[in-house]
Amino acid sequence: MKNIFKNFCALFPVLLLCSCVNTINDNEDAKDDKEYNVLFIGNSFTYYNSLDSLVHDIAENIGVKMTTKRYAVGAHSLLEDTNADDSLGSLIQQDLKNKQYTDIVLQDKSNFPYNHYNDFKNGVSGMKNIIEENQENARITIYETWGYNSENLTAPIPEMESTIRANTKMVSRLYSLNISYVGEAFTYIYENYSSINLYASDNKHPSYVGSYLAGLVFVATLANVHVTNVNFLGKGITNSERHVETIDAATLDILKNVAEIVVYGNH
Repeated sequence: MKNIFKNFCALFPVLLLCSCVNTINDNEDAKDDKEYNVLFIGNSFTYYNSLDSLVHDIAENIGVKMTTKRYAVGAHSLLEDTNADDSLGSLIQQDLKNKQYTDIVLQDKSNFPYNHYNDFKNGVSGMKNIIEENQENARITIYETWGYNSENLTAPIPEMESTIRANTKMVSRLYSLNISYVGEAFTYIYENYSSINLYASDNKHPSYVGSYLAGLVFVATLANVHVTNVNFLGKGITNSERHVETIDAATLDILKNVAEIVVYGNH
């Protein structure tokens, strides 16, 4: 009997290791096989540079199956989206009734999380209720946006983003929602890589590089994957000055590292 027990003890670490290896492999297979169907609801910070398409392309580049779609109109708020009589709100609500998504991203009017907290909170709450009434298992993620220069907003860019981040965290905790910390990634670049311009000519909306950084943060956040192996340099778009914008390899390396730091290092 003692010999049997000794033999079992000797084998137990091996059995445990085999069990762990099988579990890890199963999890990896499940992650590789999962298909994400993501709906972006927002305004110009979402449709600039076709953020939804960038997210799809970045995910595809590293083998993540992710289809994306957007509803976005400039200066639109989540409160307006909750109104069935609003033109965009009506489209969104009808789509949520007819189609199921794995993930839904909510982006509010850019200054609401900064200085209209109650409107921001109520917009998120209203959309959450509509989503949960119509969706079976959709995970809701709040798109945390960035600080910017504006005649009406005199706070420094990092200070504005810090307030946006804090208020976004409060709302996410209140309703148990996920966050994509895009704004925090913008601040990290702003403070550490001043040569990289994340802003369009109005110093508010994202440049192509800014939207690409947002795309990296979203892919890492939504799919829970590392983006260090991304080598997609962009398909290129023509901006308002008719210049074709892409990403160079050196800038991409910095953007990937910052996305990793923000998604996996800080949160």
